[in-house]
Amino acid sequence: MKNGNKKNNLFDNLSDEDLDLKIKKLKSMRLEYFKLSTKKITHLSLLLAINVILSFICFLIFTKIAFLGFLKIELSFITYILCWRLINSFYASLIVFIGTWLRFGWLDIDFVGLISLNISDLLALWLYICFHHIFTRIIKFDKKVYKYLLPSLSIIITIISVGLINVVLNFLFLLPMYIYFLGYYESASKFLESLNLNWPLYGSIIFGFNLLKYSINFIIYVSIQEVLEKIVPKL
Repeated sequence: MKNGNKKNNLFDNLSDEDLDLKIKKLKSMRLEYFKLSTKKITHLSLLLAINVILSFICFLIFTKIAFLGFLKIELSFITYILCWRLINSFYASLIVFIGTWLRFGWLDIDFVGLISLNISDLLALWLYICFHHIFTRIIKFDKKVYKYLLPSLSIIITIISVGLINVVLNFLFLLPMYIYFLGYYESASKFLESLNLNWPLYGSIIFGFNLLKYSINFIIYVSIQEVLEKIVPKL
């Protein structure tokens, strides 16, 4: 009852006009967040074009040196972070799906591999957004620490977290699904035996691969973010 009375008192302190203004402001913010303006469409188109170009370059360069034959370095994750910084997290998440499945049929026919890539990139994006928010908005320190150390910490924690979660997902269903669609082996264990691997070693490779992949993407992003964020908004 006390909590209910407190809530009522909070609303009682607001006049009808103030309440209407607050509601209108929230509605306006929501509409602005999802509204596809000409500027947003331009940014999305540009980032999607860059995504396709990066995917094609990675296909030409990294396909022949893929780890275990199917773990290939991708640089398209850079475009998802840029989309979040330039537009918002909703459209960044949307472009993860579009950018991943746009390559199906001409750059990549590995259905399970694309599912894995989609889940991994979406997971990495949201983890980075969450950690970045925590370390740059909720936790506040000295300006120099705020500018350099905390964003770097959010990147490091994101990379390690994505690596560990991807290991778990591979053990739970991604590798068994891959073996099922491959159709050559009776089980995931038989597949690993054919590669002279055991489960712990395979997990270590998956973890190391994700560390390498997202480290490369974040290093490139940190190197170019200031330049791109000055140029792209002017387009």
